[in-house]
Amino acid sequence: MQRRAVLFVAATTLCAAPRRSLAAGDSPPAIPPNPASSVSAPTAAAAGEQTPIRLQYSAHDGCPDSIAFFRFVQARTQRIRLAAPGELAETATIVIERGESGSAGTLELPPLDNRPFSRRVEARTCDEVVLALSLVLALAYDPEAINTFPAVSAAAPVSPQAPPVAPPAQPPEPPVAAAAPPERFAAAAGIAAYAVGGIAPGLSSILSPFIEYGSNAERLWSPRVMLSLQFQIPQQNVSTGDGRSATLLFFGGQLTGCPIWVSVVPGIALAPCLGFDLGQIIGSGNEGVEATRTGSLLWVAFEAIGRLRATVTGPVFAEFVGSGGLTLSQGEFILQGPPRVSVHKIPIGFGSFGLGLGVHFR
Repeated sequence: MQRRAVLFVAATTLCAAPRRSLAAGDSPPAIPPNPASSVSAPTAAAAGEQTPIRLQYSAHDGCPDSIAFFRFVQARTQRIRLAAPGELAETATIVIERGESGSAGTLELPPLDNRPFSRRVEARTCDEVVLALSLVLALAYDPEAINTFPAVSAAAPVSPQAPPVAPPAQPPEPPVAAAAPPERFAAAAGIAAYAVGGIAPGLSSILSPFIEYGSNAERLWSPRVMLSLQFQIPQQNVSTGDGRSATLLFFGGQLTGCPIWVSVVPGIALAPCLGFDLGQIIGSGNEGVEATRTGSLLWVAFEAIGRLRATVTGPVFAEFVGSGGLTLSQGEFILQGPPRVSVHKIPIGFGSFGLGLGVHFR
């Protein structure tokens, strides 16, 4: 396939300097600062003949794609087309990268007469680089190609077997930046089991169903709120050592806020939380107590809570929870005598730990 000898093109900001003959005594026209490279282009095929080519196109984000690039080429000349699969054709390699002050692109064609053909263009925007390189490629195969930058884009290139398509009258639209994903909020529900100190002597077993709602975004600031009920199962029997005993039973609720979630590894997150507890401890005397009575103590506390949550599969998650807290009231259960014996006094500080299992509703 033939390509022409030497053709000089000077590309300015968005237009190429037109080629013309000079009369005697004329001076060459002034050329503005040139962001594109001067190019020497090989010749075109015979008039009416379409030369098949293949494109290897690579560009950074925000640039037109290969189809849009070839539209600009066809807007300048109808003497080249995209090669059909398996058809013998030359390959045009276009690479556009980000530069220090904009974009820079190169066009490479197979050597002609053992001379390599490579052109480099730099401009403020990628669109200007695409326009300049499409002109270089068109002139490489058609010296009569339109050598001014088109104000409109060409139609999408047709398949190799279809006839050429005339340029349309629509301007190329600038690339649209992808919109940021919207904030996602979702609910979850589950159940947890805890061992809690302070409710009765030793540790008490607590069953706690919960619901939560908040941000589902995978970032540090993802606030979530949890509301849970707490039941002591089973009730706890306390012996005084003198043949008497009492039964203690707790029920209440907890409101928890977890403003941040720190990703440890993919699928596992750690959240520091703050909780407020409100409940009641009911105590009653058993056998050996002369006057069996039932009383209650108010449980009010603040807790600092740590949650280590891991995704099990899909929306299902499991978590380990540990906490430490301070009570705001320190009541006491006493068996009246004789003798008068303390059954349990609510401590100032307490702690808990447990496991939970839940599911997200998306």
